[in-house]
Amino acid sequence: GKERSRTRGKKGKESKGGKGKKVAKKGKKSKRNGKTGAERTSAPLYVNEEKYWEVQGWNQRFQAIYDHLHGAMAGGVSDLQALRQKSADLLALAQDFIHTAKTYGKIIILERYSERKTISPVKIGGLAGGQKYIVNDVLFKFAEDTQGIFNDDDNAAIKVAGHDLKGLMAYLSCAIPKLRVPLMAVVDFLGFRVTAMSLLPIDAKTLVYGTSDGGRTMLNSNVEFYKLMEVAAERMNLQAHFCGNGRNLKKLCSAADIEGHLGRDGRFYIIDFSRTFPPTKPDDRFACGHLYQLFRPEFVVTYARPLCSDAYSGFIREDPKRSHYNRDVDEATQHLIQKVIPALLTNLENLLNSESDLENFQISEQLHKVGVNMRFIGYALQRASDRTCYIMLLIEAIARVLKNELRTRLRDLASHLRVPVMGPYRSLIVEFMNRVFGSSPDSEAFWRETVIRKIRMCFNVSCEDDEDLKGILSKEVPNANVSARYFLLLRVQNLVKVRFDESVVSKLKAGKVGERPFDIMHVVSFGVQVKHTATVTNAEGNFMFAKALDLLEDGSLDEAHAQLLKARGKYELSLKSSPNNKEALLQLARTCRRILEIESVQLQVRGGAVLPRGGGDMEEALGSVSFSMIEPVVLQVETYFIRTMEVDPADPLVKFLYGSFLLQGRQLVSAHEIFLEVIEQYLDVPEYLAAIGFLLASHDILNGRRFLARANLTLDLIDIINKVKQAKD
Repeated sequence: GKERSRTRGKKGKESKGGKGKKVAKKGKKSKRNGKTGAERTSAPLYVNEEKYWEVQGWNQRFQAIYDHLHGAMAGGVSDLQALRQKSADLLALAQDFIHTAKTYGKIIILERYSERKTISPVKIGGLAGGQKYIVNDVLFKFAEDTQGIFNDDDNAAIKVAGHDLKGLMAYLSCAIPKLRVPLMAVVDFLGFRVTAMSLLPIDAKTLVYGTSDGGRTMLNSNVEFYKLMEVAAERMNLQAHFCGNGRNLKKLCSAADIEGHLGRDGRFYIIDFSRTFPPTKPDDRFACGHLYQLFRPEFVVTYARPLCSDAYSGFIREDPKRSHYNRDVDEATQHLIQKVIPALLTNLENLLNSESDLENFQISEQLHKVGVNMRFIGYALQRASDRTCYIMLLIEAIARVLKNELRTRLRDLASHLRVPVMGPYRSLIVEFMNRVFGSSPDSEAFWRETVIRKIRMCFNVSCEDDEDLKGILSKEVPNANVSARYFLLLRVQNLVKVRFDESVVSKLKAGKVGERPFDIMHVVSFGVQVKHTATVTNAEGNFMFAKALDLLEDGSLDEAHAQLLKARGKYELSLKSSPNNKEALLQLARTCRRILEIESVQLQVRGGAVLPRGGGDMEEALGSVSFSMIEPVVLQVETYFIRTMEVDPADPLVKFLYGSFLLQGRQLVSAHEIFLEVIEQYLDVPEYLAAIGFLLASHDILNGRRFLARANLTLDLIDIINKVKQAKD
């Protein structure tokens, strides 16, 4: 019974805002513009959720799937069939959207400076950002500093676009069903970044929260929406504050320019997420740095007190506590530098010295996991005493300098070419890589005049003008037996999505470096990079997880194990981009737990035990597995449960699953305490009571049978009441 729960709601029931719902009839054209209702961006985006697959609009499909998927996940662990189907639906939708974003995004970027465009830009609202395009119900927007906000630094605008996606993921991770977001992806190609977002049923008249005009008008007109934002702010540890001026002063619990809308379909939507998280203490060297040099969500959520997203902005000029909010940000920055980074270094040095596969070790993942921004690498380098740790941190900083420099040069070339051809870009990449890895005088000048200056400015790395960074990289990395130069090449390839022929990679690995090691034939691929929300990767994992449990029902132990290993990989990948994603953490904990159970049963079968037939026999065999809580793999599962509870301490499902896991680890007292917390909070949910009673009774824990009897009686009464109601009907 661990993996089953009731599904809520009735089939065909309309969601809130269902009155006046319309279904766009497939193929029927409008006399006005010859397009279907789903294709017209000005038409109401309403849809019968039972027929979402018949509608072309991205948002209708996404919101309908989200409704059903949330129902499949709500209340208990899941209705497996519903979870599997809706995960498949979401995955198909996401793959379609990513394909659309990639296809049209590439065309838009290639034609950025072309006079004859396949897709023409549109003039719509917005105070910042570059040219905008609408195609196939998707809004594309260039990340460019067209207004000179960042002193014409497009790399800063690119960071803002990245924060937009991170902010969306943060709100999505809050798991507030009534708070909806659009589909979004970020497309990187030829040094440009374009954001792609599904069109929503909103306009200027649907705005109920925040500002869309730079603060001239500030809104907080919908009580229900504000309460939802309060819940989100509490989960992200954000400080409520006042924005606006005079009579237009409004209390908000997010950045002022995050817009909240009551859509024409009756749903609440939020957009413009780039300043979801507060800024770090501003650095005077960067124009308007408070708009893009932000704390990471992993740091904010664990910090001792809430932080204000509008700190150091003009939006709070009339808030009497503005100086307190700014001081909080300053103190948080010092805490990050003086406390978090030293603790990170200790752990990082231990990991690197015990890691056997340094080629695939991700420094960025380790920093992001504890909320340390990459621009603080210099502070870590100042404290690093371990040689391997120092070199790997230095490689990461240099690789990011090179990424930004290459992006800038590619954009400059595009502005001069003004034609959509690829040959010159490949030549530029080859020339750039020779300057980085070659031994020519130009290479030496490039490192001295460009790399050292930018690594010092952008990553706070202390180095002298004549410091031989290139010489450091020619030496071997301890424990790796290859030069640091080789690791730098691997990291640059990964960051800029350029793949080079194995022959030149092998030469660099062997230390064979000439004046010009790269030529045009070494560029194997130079593709489009698309970043998307963790929802897509989670959907892949959920599909595999549900499939594995179906296989267990059929007694296919080995096949189920293989599917769970694949699911684990997907959840781990999701956490790389969003380390505090609740769904990924919980599903990873459940998946790893199942893997441990299956591997234990497989071991028993190899020792002569009879393979369970499936169904109840399989569930009983897996449920009877016990763990040793001192084993590293078991402790890792517990870590995932604990991290999930830290993200959302109130979720009874997480506590229930963690308690049952502790029972398998023979931590009876701790499990009992966890279950008591659930019972105290959810006495009116007999399914929890019954499951807890069964688990406790099966482990001979006091009061277990009493809980079970009480829950069974409650369930019997509910069944009788339902039968009486049916008889009356």
